Amino acid sequence: MAMQRPWAQTNWILVRLWRGCGFGYRYTRLPHLLKTKPEDANLPSLQKPCPSHLLQRHMAHLLSLDKDMAASFLNSVLNQLNWAFSEFIGMIQEIQQAAERPERNFVDTRQLKVCATCFDLSVSLLRVLEMTVTLVPEIFLDWARPSAELLLRRLAQLLNQVLNRVTAERNLFDRVVNLRLPGLESVDHYPILVAVTGILVRILVDSDRQGVSRAAAVLLSDPCFQLHSIQHLLGENEPPPTGPAPLPPAERKHFSLHAYTDYISAEEERKVEQMLSFLTQESKDAAASAAPTSEEDLCPICYAHPISAVFKPCSHKSCKACINQHLMNNKDCFFCKATITGVEDYSKPPSS
Repeated sequence: MAMQRPWAQTNWILVRLWRGCGFGYRYTRLPHLLKTKPEDANLPSLQKPCPSHLLQRHMAHLLSLDKDMAASFLNSVLNQLNWAFSEFIGMIQEIQQAAERPERNFVDTRQLKVCATCFDLSVSLLRVLEMTVTLVPEIFLDWARPSAELLLRRLAQLLNQVLNRVTAERNLFDRVVNLRLPGLESVDHYPILVAVTGILVRILVDSDRQGVSRAAAVLLSDPCFQLHSIQHLLGENEPPPTGPAPLPPAERKHFSLHAYTDYISAEEERKVEQMLSFLTQESKDAAASAAPTSEEDLCPICYAHPISAVFKPCSHKSCKACINQHLMNNKDCFFCKATITGVEDYSKPPSS
């Protein structure tokens, strides 16, 4: 599943199993496209969602039973999402730079199409992750499974990165969306933010108490976590930016899930409000109880977590999250390129 080269097409197929079940995912056309001229109702994009519950159950059964395959599949999806979203961000940066030139020499039509495809692929991969975490939450939340904590950390990292890129005040994403370029019609806040919201609600609201606690701890411990990115989902005010002067209130057009009552149910809105309230309190508690860590004790890869693993045979060190993620795709040491034959727990020796 989605592990060999034609993975883009595979993900479109997986998404067909889920569309109609996900958070705010019951539409035939995206909200921002309704104002454009009507298209032929026979087009696939306008067909009503018709998810396959039978195939969903088969997929859940497979992933639940085969732990190695589940870890390999999720690793593949997370790698693809990281690649697709990074490519998309790089492309919109080029598009914005072209738009700012006096001659307004826009990139060619083909590059705009590739940019839109990377965005659509990022959204579909997020929906595949939403489907997986809904059908088989233990893949991420049952830490008796060998890869669960690592997969949850990687998921949190990617969700935070997407949120921060798409919700920051006066950001690149906003500027390119507002250009309304032909070929980039699908690029908008709704599809990607609602897909991210679906995953967050599943792990932070719809899981059992232990799962919610683990998900919150991992999300908040990620150095990219910003509470105002979650607040943005409901159109709540962000803290004033430290850079250029903010836009006047009349010119701000914040995204808000509250504006999409035809697409998002009252129950879904309530869950997002519950999630925001919970994360707000968790953030305050985490800030109050955080113990300072000296720089030399921090992982030299992420600078976010304490050193907790030592590699064999070279004795270099990192946190477990970084080394476990690295070993899913590479067996060489970060630092000296020696082949890692084992990883042992590391505890800082007591000071004399």
